[in-house]
Amino acid sequence: MAVIKVKFYKDATRRLSYVFRQRAKGDPADGSNTIPEEEAAKQSFKSLRELHGVKEGEKKVFEIFQSWHPDESKRLTSEEVNKMGMELAEKYFPGHQYVVVTHSNKAHLHNHILVNVVHPETGRRIKNKYEHLHKLRKINDEICQSRGLSIPNQAKKNREDRTPEHVQRMRRFKGHSWVLDMMEKADFARKYATSYDEYRAILMEFGIGVRVEKKNITYIYPGDKERKKRGDNMGRKYDKSALEEIFQKNDELFRTEPGRRHPLQTEIESLKNSHGETLKLPKDYGAFTKVKRGEKISYPSDELLKDSIIPIDEIRRARNSSILEYCAKNKIKLLTNDKGQTVLKGREYVIIGEKEWINGKNNTRGTLIEFVAAHHNLSFLRAISKINGNPKLLLLEEKFGEKKRGYTSFYIPNQQKMDGPSSIERLGRLLESHGIRKDTSRALLDNGRAQVRKDGMIRIFGGDDDSGAVEFTEDKGKWKKSLIGQPSKPLFSAPAKGRKAIVYTDPLSFLKQHGEAVFVDRKKRDGILALLTPDAEQVDRFVGHNPSVDTLLIVSSPSHPVELDFFSNLKTRYKKYGVNVESVSLDVARTHGLKLGI
Repeated sequence: MAVIKVKFYKDATRRLSYVFRQRAKGDPADGSNTIPEEEAAKQSFKSLRELHGVKEGEKKVFEIFQSWHPDESKRLTSEEVNKMGMELAEKYFPGHQYVVVTHSNKAHLHNHILVNVVHPETGRRIKNKYEHLHKLRKINDEICQSRGLSIPNQAKKNREDRTPEHVQRMRRFKGHSWVLDMMEKADFARKYATSYDEYRAILMEFGIGVRVEKKNITYIYPGDKERKKRGDNMGRKYDKSALEEIFQKNDELFRTEPGRRHPLQTEIESLKNSHGETLKLPKDYGAFTKVKRGEKISYPSDELLKDSIIPIDEIRRARNSSILEYCAKNKIKLLTNDKGQTVLKGREYVIIGEKEWINGKNNTRGTLIEFVAAHHNLSFLRAISKINGNPKLLLLEEKFGEKKRGYTSFYIPNQQKMDGPSSIERLGRLLESHGIRKDTSRALLDNGRAQVRKDGMIRIFGGDDDSGAVEFTEDKGKWKKSLIGQPSKPLFSAPAKGRKAIVYTDPLSFLKQHGEAVFVDRKKRDGILALLTPDAEQVDRFVGHNPSVDTLLIVSSPSHPVELDFFSNLKTRYKKYGVNVESVSLDVARTHGLKLGI
């Protein structure tokens, strides 16, 4: 397997000297737009930088360190390794000036790939962004796999491939909720658009600006300060090539299958305000209305939108509907804060306006469409249908399939919540079925860690956390568990005064040990971290706030075994910090629990 590391250097001459002089006799060197020899590379790199005004003290060369495991190094030749380095550099930095120098002076064969920071033609510089590492690793893995070589953390990658897409997104863009929100709306637009203008129009109805250019597409999130994201930084499906593929696919869905086109087309056409013509197939799926840089992005003309599959007017009508009227009609309680703002009771950080809400916690915003979608857990199309009282729109989902949402900015306090005594009884049944004291249910509900709906569904979540929960539903006497969203806070956390901390990766294992005494005062000695789902970032935060801890006991139970990748990664990560990570059974954890004074 090949490992990738990256680093910028200000002294390009010194770095080039090192990589050329450290290679063994016969080690290959190759390059692009320069002679792969020490002095020639130094001079050509320097001349190009001077031409484009790179100043003293600025970063001058970008290095990719590509290293193979000793076992695989024995099966490879230096020439093969050098070729893989060239392929990596060419795929990621086409047209750039670079050299690839292979070293065989250690047990592991490795490449030093030095790339000049400026492009010979455009003069654009390589930006110092962490995303380079992720993208290079992905290309590197593809190169290795194409040659039958292994890749790092294969088991973890296989598991992540099976992880639902929306969960992968949440992990990738954690802390940037506006990006997740923007991607969710772009997914909806992709579902029905057959051209860039339709795609832009749908997203603009959701407040998202879209700038399409010859090579790139940029998404702009609304707010006091505009936030932008390039399509290729969000993922291939949001970039131009993939969008044009989906435009054609959507168009052909009607063209090639008459059964889909009728009676759906007639029904959809009847919804449009002014146009009743037959759908016309775009001849060029890459065509777009050009907007010069610096100019305000304009809304596509009615002429360009008249043949759209989804009626844009219906989205606009729903978007312009009153959130305040909807809350009054559905008995959703609102309050007035000390600033005179109308806010959502139970979610006071959500400011409610006539036609727009703003989440002050994660800086996302939206209209009644997203509000209704969150309130009833609906797709955007179903929310639009509900707001407008127009069931005909659901014909699109019947033929195209439902586009479910994976991200919700906040959960509206459920008006369908079960009454207090019934909630205690229902939650108690769940806990009792897992060997947990029934009276623990009151402690969870009183401390805002659980919610029970009238339909019997139960959610357990971290305090003041809208980002995710563990959901339990009952079917024929058996409880089914699922993860909703991606929780950002633990079920419970207690600081450590001693040197040990017990980490529970499943809430039921924690509750089974500590029961109703979870939230009572206790003698603080060893620390406790009770996660809703294995999450290394939450463990990092806990350890960072508890510097005295030098031992983490990761609790495993027969019904909820610790994920091997999670445990192994923690063990490796903390070894260099002198923190020992051990896996213990629930019975052993109970023994330690006696020391916790609970």
